[in-house]
Amino acid sequence: MRKLVWLLTMTVLLVLAAGCTQDKPSAPTPPQQPPAAATKMLTVYLAAEDAEHVRPLKVEVPVAEATPQRAVAEMLKADAAEAYPLWSKDTEVLGVTVAGDSGTATVRFNEGLRRNLGGSLGEILRVYMTVNTLTEFPEIKSVRFAVNDETIATLDGHMDLSEPLTRRADLITEK
Repeated sequence: MRKLVWLLTMTVLLVLAAGCTQDKPSAPTPPQQPPAAATKMLTVYLAAEDAEHVRPLKVEVPVAEATPQRAVAEMLKADAAEAYPLWSKDTEVLGVTVAGDSGTATVRFNEGLRRNLGGSLGEILRVYMTVNTLTEFPEIKSVRFAVNDETIATLDGHMDLSEPLTRRADLITEK
């Protein structure tokens, strides 16, 4: 009888111990948030308040869209929001191609490029807003301008655009 009591006690203890060690269901895992879309900051240039320099502006775009063409499009968009825009509202960037060996970019605009707002100074600022925006990309060292598919030598006769233009850091201000 003693063996039977001992065997029953051991069985009860084993059953209780087994019940105590079972894994309890864990709390439900909160749903995973989808990862935020990766973005990149582009630097574009706008006319400065003194109307003699260009100033940088940071714009955030999706990484997949961080291209030279998108940078110029963002520059045009930001300029349109200014109190005194320098680009005509119908100006569009049609494309940017880069010659890999020389680092020269050709930026193609529609006919709106020829509508100068701001005289000779406006032309200089528009040109260097574009050149400095594009030379933010490490692969671009200089810039040519084209209307549709035709490279142009000048916008309105104030500047010589027949040769590729390089960055003008001396025209950049933070104001």
